[in-house]
Amino acid sequence: MDKNFNKFIYDRHSNIIFSLQNSRVKEFKFHNKMLTLRLDTLFRYIDNEEREYTGEVCFKDCDLSLCSMLIFNKTLGKGRFTGNSISLKEFMEVHKNSEFEIITEGYFGNSTTYSGWLWEEGKNPVSAIMYIWNSGDMEYFIMSESMRDEFLEKEFDFSKAIKNPYIKELKKQVTIKISPTVIDYFKEEAVETGIPYQTLINLYLTECVREKRKLDISWK
Repeated sequence: MDKNFNKFIYDRHSNIIFSLQNSRVKEFKFHNKMLTLRLDTLFRYIDNEEREYTGEVCFKDCDLSLCSMLIFNKTLGKGRFTGNSISLKEFMEVHKNSEFEIITEGYFGNSTTYSGWLWEEGKNPVSAIMYIWNSGDMEYFIMSESMRDEFLEKEFDFSKAIKNPYIKELKKQVTIKISPTVIDYFKEEAVETGIPYQTLINLYLTECVREKRKLDISWK
């Protein structure tokens, strides 16, 4: 293993070590039965604070024939939609210049599911769901701080950057209470679409934020 990376092995019977929510997959690689996702950012909560890292997630003993990508014609939440399922191998060949933004993640035994938005230059983003199957370990390779700084300096020009005093450096995890009526509604949608209701809720809220939809309510 490269000394500039720290390796973490995910125990599928425990909580995830790093969260990939809002991470972007910049590159897919497959070699020697190992699928690698290169990510711009990974997140980890330490002492109730969110910390950001850069690195890769590797799925050992991955069977590409059991991996697939479901790509929709638009983002979910914008009326009726259709989807097209292709193999992950075909996806990596046809959409090699795209970026996949992960919104929700799920881990069940040897199966991993990521849902989010697929970004391609010159096109509007569309919703997509990735299914991965592997029988080996799932490993995180995290860049050391020195290597991460060097990588960011090469990727971006910080010569004119200034610190924004209105943005907190670290974010804290929050918990929200959702009405049972809302949950029941999305559960019904989940039955119709085949998409987990938690994923549908997150996708819908993300859509509202991106479109900056105004709430038709007032607080007095």
